[in-house]
Amino acid sequence: MKITIGSFILQQLHALSVDRIYGVPGDYNLSLLELLESDERLTFVGNCNELNASYAADGYARMKGAGALIVTYGVGDLAALSGIAGAYAESSPVVCIAGTPPLHAMKNHQLLHHTLGDGNFDNVMNCFKQFTVAQALITPENAAQEIPRVISRAWIEKKPVYLQLPSDICDVEIEVAAAAAAPQLPASDKYNVQLAAMALLTKNKTRAAPDHIGRPNGGSLSVAAAGYRRRSPLCHSADQYANRQMHYSGRYRRLDGRLQRQPVAPRTL
Repeated sequence: MKITIGSFILQQLHALSVDRIYGVPGDYNLSLLELLESDERLTFVGNCNELNASYAADGYARMKGAGALIVTYGVGDLAALSGIAGAYAESSPVVCIAGTPPLHAMKNHQLLHHTLGDGNFDNVMNCFKQFTVAQALITPENAAQEIPRVISRAWIEKKPVYLQLPSDICDVEIEVAAAAAAPQLPASDKYNVQLAAMALLTKNKTRAAPDHIGRPNGGSLSVAAAGYRRRSPLCHSADQYANRQMHYSGRYRRLDGRLQRQPVAPRTL
């Protein structure tokens, strides 16, 4: 099927149940924002600056499963980078889309505003490679493959990703296979899920430590709910949800090289 590159990006985001995109308008992303304005499935939420937008997208991802922001090149995406790094540290799937100068200007190393004025268009991409799990400079030739690949990595790895969209190709039509209409998302391993369920059902005493890897998409809360039903002890590190549970019994902390439990009022399941 034929679809414009900008519409294909929005379609991929909608497939992840994203209905709000945060960001700041800029002269290199206006074509995509105009397209977004006419999309009834998605709402653009303007922010005071790009750093705020990255934090908002991170928070949205923690609540909804995935988040997205649209910024302009150089002054925009670099301003958002600190928030993207935080999303990486916290395993939050955020799609950062940067509108860049026209593709021909980048290929010819033209001296443009929002750049360092040296014709180098690789430096911003190199910065984002340190804090994202997938990146791509979109072109009409690679859009059909790179857009779903990059956005899928955000969902699969629960980490941020980065897309550069040149301002002159947003409305370019490309041919997309029907199978690529939605991101390629992983399915649970039914065999291992069954083994885990059987272990929980057949053991009299089970303990779980979901911790950091269980947080994305509410995993820690799901494990906590299962533990409550099974009357099973759970442990988390301080940055997880344990201290929000109604039967939370206290914290351990390291003091003089030893773990000591802080005194708390006893609670029973």
